[in-house]
Amino acid sequence: ASIEKLRQDLQKHAEMFQTGDALRVSRDEDDNRMLECAVAAEAAYLVTGNLKDYPEEFGATKVRSARMFLLEAQLSFVDS
Repeated sequence: ASIEKLRQDLQKHAEMFQTGDALRVSRDEDDNRMLECAVAAEAAYLVTGNLKDYPEEFGATKVRSARMFLLEAQLSFVDS
């Protein structure tokens, strides 16, 4: 029951995107799927603990660790 409630709560706040062509950027296929989602959502960032299997940037999407993302967000806030 709690998983169903979580799914319903996520649907209230999430946006669904249809991915385009399959990407072959990472050697890990699961990571390619995550990158496809980021591209489809036109995400500025993809935050991951697995930087080794991703490029630093792909198109307009920057791939960062949580720590680097927060540092960049903090610097961006201070500069504005």
